[in-house]
Amino acid sequence: AGARRVGQVTSLVGVTLGIALDAASDAATLTLSGPAGGWFGAGLHAMVMADQPYTLVVAGEEVFEQKLGTCGEEAQHCAGTRLAASLTVLSDSVSGGVRTVEMSRPLKGRTDDHYSFSLAANTTLNLITAVGYSHAFGHHKAHHHATLTLTDAAGAPTCVCDQGGRGDLCHDGGTGCAHFVKECAPPRHDAAGAHYPFGDLLEQRNPSCSSMSYAGGLRCCGHGRIMLDADQPVRPELLRYHHKYRFWFEEYLPAPRAHAAVQAPAAPSGGGASHLNLERIYYMTEASAGEYDVPPAFATPSVPLPGYPSWPLGVPTPGTSCTGSCPTPEQPSRFGADC
Repeated sequence: AGARRVGQVTSLVGVTLGIALDAASDAATLTLSGPAGGWFGAGLHAMVMADQPYTLVVAGEEVFEQKLGTCGEEAQHCAGTRLAASLTVLSDSVSGGVRTVEMSRPLKGRTDDHYSFSLAANTTLNLITAVGYSHAFGHHKAHHHATLTLTDAAGAPTCVCDQGGRGDLCHDGGTGCAHFVKECAPPRHDAAGAHYPFGDLLEQRNPSCSSMSYAGGLRCCGHGRIMLDADQPVRPELLRYHHKYRFWFEEYLPAPRAHAAVQAPAAPSGGGASHLNLERIYYMTEASAGEYDVPPAFATPSVPLPGYPSWPLGVPTPGTSCTGSCPTPEQPSRFGADC
């Protein structure tokens, strides 16, 4: 690894982070800039707040370090915990409505919650960035992820890897983007090698499994977003709804009273409880994906197929079986009454 690595990136919400790592001085110089009218910050080595990143925050005249997402299930929207200071502010200026703060700190983090930089390992760094409504650190006004690449300051060659496309889901204007790959379960086979249904979404390349092919659904309706047509006003009233559940159950009777009332099929010969070794069975059709698409069986000319934009005509989409007078590559428009 080179003795010095540098890099800079600007996210779509106007937050710029520059990093210079110097092995000789064992120091990281960090330059963070953003809109002067509110707080702004950058979380390192993260794609979402729930990754609990080490985060640099500039809130007016205050500069501090924060660990985001430390509130359990609410981690996605949790401001987190203030960390012990390890930064030395070198300069703080405002020009043209942009505040720029230059700071330094040792390469190794002060605690396990402070990010540790490495000249050998840090070549590409995922970031999350955000800006606030005011100088008071709170819920963000806008956010976006970014990727910062560190190169050798002396100009030595740096390897660049093509990791392929990923697809982003964004707000209007290209802000608040996010990408994902869901845990779509693969199919399974029994001891004889026969396929049995466990999760077909991955095998069928269902569009819901990845943001690269996502055609719309729950992931488009995240925190603070309301999915309505343009001509539907957003009403201020709170929508209240109720769930109704019905449970069927059998009373549990511990041994030895069990045999006086209920004889359990698997009860031990000496007389045991009414119920033993009950398994919890939970199975979702979408197998951990949370949702799934039911695409059209065939593509039609001049009409893009959601999730399968380049799907050939006359070929059934994954998961589709067809009998009768169905389309074929030679006759893509044949849709018989028996298809």
